[in-house]
Amino acid sequence: MKLYVIDRKTRAKTYLNVTAPDRASLRKAMGKSSFALNGTPYLVAEVIAEPSTDSTAVGGLLGGVIGAAGGAPGVIIGGILGALIGKDQSDKEQLQVTAFNGSHV
Repeated sequence: MKLYVIDRKTRAKTYLNVTAPDRASLRKAMGKSSFALNGTPYLVAEVIAEPSTDSTAVGGLLGGVIGAAGGAPGVIIGGILGALIGKDQSDKEQLQVTAFNGSHV
């Protein structure tokens, strides 16, 4: 999962180089409830989480490539297994994102 704040001037996402399971842990890691990023002050409460990747697609692609050694059936089976594993990882990461975004400082 990636953490970011919305830049007040450009409205663009500015990603943080830190990870935390919730905002209280993030505040603890930063040592305070506020921080400056590119000269702009932010509150830990303004930090938002999003999933870092689309694990389902990556897993399916990787499984298909690995399955290529087994010919057409290997590609199909490998792609399906890879997508299932990737989907499970995506679901877990989405739970982490939801928990972070629902947390309080």
